[in-house]
This record gives sequence, structure tokens and C-alpha cells, in this order.
Amino acid sequence: MLFTDVDEITPQNILPVLDKAFSQHEWNVMEEIYLFDYVAGDQPILNREKKIREDINERVAINVARRIKNFKVGYEFSNPITYVQAGEIQALKGKLERILSKIFKKDESIKDDYRITALNEMLREQSKSSKDVLLADSFKTCGLGYRLIMPNDNEDELSLFKITTLNPMCAFVVYKNDAFREPMLGVSFAITDNGTYKIGAWSKKNYFEITRPIGLRASCNEGFTVKPWVYGEIPVIEYANERNILGDSFGCFEAVIPILDELNTVNSDRANDIAQFVQSLLWFHNCELDEDQKKQIVDGNGMIVTKSAGDGRDAKITYLTQTLNQSEIQSYVDYLKGETQEISGVPMFGISTGGSTGTATSMSNGYSEADSRAQTSEQEFEQSERRAIKMMLAIARHDKNKDDADIGSLRVSDVGIKFSRNKTYNLTDKVNAWATMLKNGADPLRATEIASFTTDPQQFTVDSMEMIKKIQESYATSDSSATDATKPDADKIMQDNSDQSKNSPLSGKL
Repeated sequence: MLFTDVDEITPQNILPVLDKAFSQHEWNVMEEIYLFDYVAGDQPILNREKKIREDINERVAINVARRIKNFKVGYEFSNPITYVQAGEIQALKGKLERILSKIFKKDESIKDDYRITALNEMLREQSKSSKDVLLADSFKTCGLGYRLIMPNDNEDELSLFKITTLNPMCAFVVYKNDAFREPMLGVSFAITDNGTYKIGAWSKKNYFEITRPIGLRASCNEGFTVKPWVYGEIPVIEYANERNILGDSFGCFEAVIPILDELNTVNSDRANDIAQFVQSLLWFHNCELDEDQKKQIVDGNGMIVTKSAGDGRDAKITYLTQTLNQSEIQSYVDYLKGETQEISGVPMFGISTGGSTGTATSMSNGYSEADSRAQTSEQEFEQSERRAIKMMLAIARHDKNKDDADIGSLRVSDVGIKFSRNKTYNLTDKVNAWATMLKNGADPLRATEIASFTTDPQQFTVDSMEMIKKIQESYATSDSSATDATKPDADKIMQDNSDQSKNSPLSGKL
């Protein structure tokens, strides 16, 4: 993390703050480049030197780092992250309230849902889900990712803001050096054709445009432009992966790099073993060959000629071969892979354990640990995502179109962040649980979130609200005998995994 001791970023102190941050950021960039190159396949094994038989030097880089990164990104971000209503929200006011009251009559909960739904529609227009994947690819690789949120000046689009993902090597955030570590300055820069950095830096009150020569000891140029920034939030948001209390963040495969290097070494040596077997040294014992005979056999290479002392010795010609014990080597490789998957939290693909049902398959083979790691990652992501929501709502509050101003009246605490993963397994059980909750008067949105069978519970609830209300009203006014405790299956939509077998010896006693 990059820190500053100043209490406020001003035109008077922006240059020393930036100079200090740049010197630290450029060290970070060196590590980021190494990690990006590593996951791209440029790994130390490719530069290995072999002192004995230099002609046989196989370099095999099995890119397990990319597999770990791809799994993490796919498992956690393949389904869109959506926003839902976090709780009861104050009633809308103004023109939007009057419009919605005609559409939804007097159903306050639907009007509250509409603002969150409108926010999701804006994000969908901005293709936020694909940008989330690009962002995750960044911070899962090098530990850091950056998002920029700016007001949208395109009047043909619904969204009040525009979103983009920044290159982590060309962006950073400076935090206040205290216990709370609030962001003080967000920076994004590009390299121009004349070999300088063109820097855009946002504090909570100002926007600065600054140039800086490229180099570790360079300083920002004195002449710069200052413009007021009216939104009160920093539009560059930093996302971190596995950040610790010291402020350090790590790529998802960084902890197992030594093991991955050892795996590459072992597999390269196995390849060398095959090559050396094919190119075995030819041993001539008690034989003499002239140069022409040598060339006829192996072009003069790959053979050893020896001669025993004394008479009466037999000549011998044979290959010198010694191969590795592949079963022992494979046990070592399997051990290294197991440690890699355990430390990184990646399931063991291709190994079947446990039952064969949807839930058993999902929770076995390391998926339980992967799910636990994903939930931890969600908490880290949510902290930064709430800063992004603050920026979006700040832009909405300053929007000149008053019809959309009600979206800006949302508070950050009104917006829940919904992460979605596999939603299709055990669908029958989920729908039955959802129907049971609705029957007993649960809030439709909360029931949909708990049942977790759709990736966008907010939109699903809004689309289905009219029918849900009718169903709940019919339950409330129906005869009590229809829901008698002696008829446990009366309200089930279909049989699920909780049903007992009809020929169970206990079925008549329950």
C-alpha cells in the first residue's frame, strides 16, 4: 500500500506526495511484471542451465499458475455480481415517485426495488460483469486491480456513469497513514509518444493533470493544471487480493511459486531422462575405431571407448543406460500437486471421492475449501465495491437530469452486493424451499436470495412480484385445512431429496 502523512491533498503538496508514491509504485510494478510474465508462461525453468551433457537440456514449463488463476476467476466471477436491496428503504419522493406510483400502485417495496433495479440496468449497459472479470484477472494475478468510474457524457445511454478497468501498472491509490487508511489520492497515467508520463490524479476536492519524466529518480514537472472535483469521492478504486494487516497483497498463486518451480524442474528432468535414454552413450570396450568408423556410427559423438590392460580380454559394445524410477517420481509429483492445490484452495480435478449426487460432487474433491476461500475473497472485494457504489451514487446526486436524482438518494447501506456461483444443482430443493418461505409470509426478495437459484434475485423478484403477491394472498386467505400439519406434502411443488421413501418402515409412524 502507498501512504501519505498529509491530512489533505492540495495544489501546494500534490507534487511531493506524487513523487514519493511514484518511487514506491515503480517497485511494485517490477513485482507485477514478474507475476504477469509468470502466469503467461515465462518461468525460471526456461532459463535453466545444465552443466553435464549440455546438449540434453529439456525445459518444460507446465503452467499450473495459469490454471490456478483461471479457476479462481471463473469460480468467483463467471456469474455477474448484482446489487440487491439490503433492507427497508425510505419511500421515494419527487417526480419518480409519482411515475412509479401509477405503475406499481401503492406497493412501497416495489418502488424501493426499482431504484436498485435501475442501478443494475445501468451497470448492465456498461457491461460491468465483463469488466469485473478483467478486474479479477488483474488482482488474482498480481494482487492489485483498479477501476475508474466517471460521469457519462453520452446522453443516448441510460447509465449516469461509465466504468473501465485500468492497467495495474499504470494506476495506484495513495492512502492516509493512520489506522483507518482512507484513500486520499487516485492516480491513472499513460506513457506519451514523447517519453513522459501523462498523469491524472483525483483527490476528494480537485483533479490534477501533471506530466513526469520516466525514470526512478525523476520528479513531477512543476507546471500542472488543477480543476475542481465536485463529487467528493475518489473515482480510482483499488481492489486487492489476500491483503494482510501490513497492507501487502498477493496473487492467488504467489504462495506456491516455489512448489510450481520444483514441479517444472521434476518434469523437465523426466523429459531429460527420456532424451538421455534415446541418446544413450555407446560404450566400446577393448575396441579400437578410427575416425571414419566413429563417424559412420554416431558422427563421433555420444560414445565412450575404453581398453582393458592385458591379453585375452573380450571386446564389448553396449549402451550405457540408467532411467529414473517413474513410480517414485510420480509419487513425488502427486505430492507436489496435492500441496499446491491445498495451499491455493483449488479442487483436485480428476479424483472422484464421496457420493455422486449434485451436492456431494460439488462439496467433495476440494470444492468445499474452494467455496470457503471464495467467500473470504468476496468480503475483500465488497470493501472496494462499496467505494465504487459511493462514487456511482455521488455521480447520480449531481446529475442534471432530475428524473434520475432519486437513484442518488440511495445510501450505500441500502445496496447489498450479491455474489453468485453455481445455481443449477439441487434446483428442485431450492424451488421447494423458496415456495415454502413465500407461503409462510417471507419477503419475496429475501426468499429468493436465500433459495439462491438465480444469479439476479433483484430482477427476478421485480419481474415476478405481481404473481408472487397473488400467491401469498391466496395462501393467507385459504382454508387452514389446506395447510394442515397432517398433509406435509400438500404445498410442495414436486418431490425433493428430503422426501422419505414410501416403503420406509418409519413412514407410517412419523
